[in-house]
Amino acid sequence: MNQGLGRGLGSIVLAAACSGTPESADVTTDATDATDATSAATTQPSTTEGGTAGTTTDEPAPTADASGGVPSKGRVLMVVAFNHTWWAEYKVMAEGLAAAGYEVEVRSSTDDAVARSYGERVDATPAGVPGVDPLAYEDFRARFEASFGVAWDPVWDEPTTIALDGRVQDAAIEDYVGLVFPGGSGSQHYRYDGEYEDLVDAGGAGHVSPADDVASAAAAINTLVVDALVTGRPVLAVCHAGPTPGFVRVPGTEGQGPGGLGSSILQGRRATGFPLDIEVYGAVGDVAEQYQALGIEFARDEAVVVDGPIVDLDGDGTPDGEGLVVTARSWYPEEVVAGLDAMLEILEG
Repeated sequence: MNQGLGRGLGSIVLAAACSGTPESADVTTDATDATDATSAATTQPSTTEGGTAGTTTDEPAPTADASGGVPSKGRVLMVVAFNHTWWAEYKVMAEGLAAAGYEVEVRSSTDDAVARSYGERVDATPAGVPGVDPLAYEDFRARFEASFGVAWDPVWDEPTTIALDGRVQDAAIEDYVGLVFPGGSGSQHYRYDGEYEDLVDAGGAGHVSPADDVASAAAAINTLVVDALVTGRPVLAVCHAGPTPGFVRVPGTEGQGPGGLGSSILQGRRATGFPLDIEVYGAVGDVAEQYQALGIEFARDEAVVVDGPIVDLDGDGTPDGEGLVVTARSWYPEEVVAGLDAMLEILEG
């Protein structure tokens, strides 16, 4: 049974203004600070765009931050692609969560100190969303501070590597209050679709997540999302990662849906995501095609959509997950803020 941690938003659709086209070269640099990302996600610069869990219905107890034992509102699990995470999506999400009082634990598919990002500086966000330009940089900074009560630090603009806390395969949902997926083309490799390949750094630096790791990470994500929704925890997915929840399958529906892996938990529901029909850094297929195959209505012109499944995910005879899946359309920093605002309203509203 779905027991929300906060006030559910149902099938509310939130609109925000933004735009941009991620066709920039990989500009990932070495991390300048590889401290524990559980708290360091709030201090480390980043780069531009981008397990069987338990079924407890109790919200995790507040946890202590690394600086002084001050209780936080809980820990949020962020799953990033091992390569090609869009920097602005990662960094805005990480800093916004930290400013809102949450710890951020960052995991990926392969044991390593860092994941690699790509994209432009946050203060040079490229346009590209049809009919919508990104906010001016100072307007974005004002938007961030209005939402989270903390000023955006320009040092966060510069892309770099992303410190990791471990593998997503080793995570269990009872340790977190929410689950978030920043985008970037690498995120599409973690769709639960039965087709996996090595996730290689475009820079040729030998930073590789082997296909077996990518496959086991996709299976872990499938389980984590189901368990999150059953226990009332919200899920946020942005841009290229928008279809990640859509590729999660309803337990017991094997033989149906794409690849015969089961019906999408969002079949018949709505979601948004990367609005262009182009492939970036080897991402296979565009978001519109993916949603169509999954039976999901693609709300291409909406910056944020809040929806969720209305099916029984745990066999107790009641629907799970309605109003708990948040998707944000693009790499524009203000659209990431809008998506995070929607998720925090579910947690705290």
